[in-house]
This record gives sequence, structure tokens and C-alpha cells, in this order.
Amino acid sequence: MNRFLIVLLALVAIALASAPAGAQDVPIDAPDVPNGTNGCGEPIPVDNHTAVCDASLDGNTAVLVVYSDRPQRSVVLTSPYREGVIPQSEHYLREGRNRITVRVPETSGDVGVTIDTGRRLVGVSVTSSSSLIAGPFDGRDAQTAAVGGASSVGLVTIYLTFRAVLGKHDEPERIA
Repeated sequence: MNRFLIVLLALVAIALASAPAGAQDVPIDAPDVPNGTNGCGEPIPVDNHTAVCDASLDGNTAVLVVYSDRPQRSVVLTSPYREGVIPQSEHYLREGRNRITVRVPETSGDVGVTIDTGRRLVGVSVTSSSSLIAGPFDGRDAQTAAVGGASSVGLVTIYLTFRAVLGKHDEPERIA
């Protein structure tokens, strides 16, 4: 019984000590983020002059905050991830931050928005924040959740093993 306990503790220690390898996001041919987007959080670059600072869904309206470091024309296409006619609208961006609102077809909470500046097309996924804990989530969040789950399972296993070894449980043993 002691060998079983030692082997079990060794397996739990190995499982907790091993670190999962995280995937790295390496952008291929990604444009530079334009200067002046330091208040955006994590801007999504469209081209060297344009970046999306924020994208959210408010009912049937997609709200985009787009930064541009020069006046330019852009076309916004929206699609609720299904077949059909894709509505588009043309907007003129001023220098600085621009708020663009676009009506979207009936949706269940997810909308794809494509921004065309004439030099590059970039797709942005816009979701409504109806969840209890809103994202965005990355690989570190998944690793933290995995370590927390593995730790709790390991601790409960150790606790139940010690209770069984020491005989401190009140449940009667099953016969059949």
C-alpha cells in the first residue's frame, strides 16, 4: 500500500511539474501598427496606416473603433457566418480615431466584419459580450486553467488516499 501511495504521489508531482508547450502566434507578412494607437489596448493592424482599436456587437449593430493616421476611404463588409447577401457600407476615415457603426443581419451573437482600405483586407470577429466572463483569452489563460484543474484533482486524490489509508471514512463498505 505504501508503494502505491508513493507511485501515486510521484505521478501527481510529475503531472504538476511538467509545463505544456504553448503555441506561438507568428504573423506572416503583417503590417506595422501605426503610431498613435497607444490608447487602443491591443490594436489589430489593417495596413500601415490603419488599425482596429475595438470591435463590439450591440444588438444588431456592429461598433468599430478604427484608428487612421491619415484621411482615407474604407469599405466595411459584415456577415453573420451564414450564406446570403453580404451588406457593405463605405466610410471615410479622418485622421485619428473613428467610430463606425454598421447594421448587421439577424445574428446569434457572432458576426464577421471585413475592413477594406484598398491596400489590404482584414477580417475581424465581433461577438456580443453575453458571457459571464468576457474574453479575449489566450494560451496563458488555457494553461492556467489546466494547471488549476490538475492541481485540484491531484489534491483531492491525495486527500482521499490519505483518508482511505488512515481508515478515517464513515461510509460502510459495499458488499455486492
